[in-house]
Amino acid sequence: MSNVTIGRGDWEGTILQQGKWNNVQLGPVNLEGAQIGAIDGYRVGYFGSGLKFRESPQPLQIDKPPVPTLEELGLAQFWKENDFPQEQY
Repeated sequence: MSNVTIGRGDWEGTILQQGKWNNVQLGPVNLEGAQIGAIDGYRVGYFGSGLKFRESPQPLQIDKPPVPTLEELGLAQFWKENDFPQEQY
């Protein structure tokens, strides 16, 4: 996660194997029964959550997931048939 604020939450029973967090502010979170693995963090602020972070002295590289094109989703023909402008897809 990058540049996220979570005020509070219920993560009861959550399974999180690992994570990379940049500039995350985390409020009190219910972690009852949660299984939280290693989380690397840069500028992570938290209170009342009980999470443990491996602090990083510099921002972490976080890969962005690929976003499929309309062709890959099979929606390009629909887009063209319904006169959506060419430059928007």
